[in-house]
Amino acid sequence: MDKILRKILLALASVFLIWQTYETLKRGDEFELESWGVILFMAWLISLYITGIFAFWVSLFLPKN
Repeated sequence: MDKILRKILLALASVFLIWQTYETLKRGDEFELESWGVILFMAWLISLYITGIFAFWVSLFLPKN
């Protein structure tokens, strides 16, 4: 039962990060990207989302020893 719950929670976390990435990219034109600090922050945030998506999906499919 714990394995099924863990897989469901990891899949939901991944879907949440996909949604957050989509929303951030969709609203990208609303940000004032005139500052290097804002540009770097947005790039860092999107890379965190994408890294989290892959980390959750990899942990779903790798066997546990």
